[in-house]
Amino acid sequence: MPDDPRVVDSTGALELKEVPKRMLILGGGIIGLEMGTVYSTLGARLDVVEMMDGLMQGADRDLVKIWQKMNAKGFDLHLLKTKTVGARALLCTSVPHIFAIGGIVGQPMLAHKAVHEAHVAAEVIAGELQGNKELAAAAFNARVIPSVAYTDPEVAWVGLTEDQAKAQGPRHQGQKRSVPLDGLRPRYCQRPRRRRDQAAV
Repeated sequence: MPDDPRVVDSTGALELKEVPKRMLILGGGIIGLEMGTVYSTLGARLDVVEMMDGLMQGADRDLVKIWQKMNAKGFDLHLLKTKTVGARALLCTSVPHIFAIGGIVGQPMLAHKAVHEAHVAAEVIAGELQGNKELAAAAFNARVIPSVAYTDPEVAWVGLTEDQAKAQGPRHQGQKRSVPLDGLRPRYCQRPRRRRDQAAV
């Protein structure tokens, strides 16, 4: 990508001095759509380029359809199966005594996942310093970390999605149910009922 102030990453998107009239989001994942939701709300027109066959990969498709329906007015184009060329990211370390967490080590790129990875890294470092093999062998399983997109409406899930379960065969098949979102919210924090969105559980 060119070295240009108009080209920003997710951090730079938080520091823009004004709202652009149009934005192109490279990658229709959670972070890109979170930033897109913010700028769409502020009045920007957005296009999204995603190399996969759907937005917000990892979430069940019926949840993503709700997000797309509610945000159709702000997003002009969803260019799926479209590969972006000219950008390159180096997210790794080859230095044995430097430990990495978060987005550098791969998906899912979530802050609460990075916190748990930091705990594991600290245990491994402490184990190596103390000669404690049990601590030094600490490991992390990202499959049990809840995933969330802070869009409007929010999208969240944990474990295998419906598509992933189907891909892994009959042994992983489950049952699908839909319930009103109002039924998932405690009484004391219910908001006025504006719509009856459905969430897959």
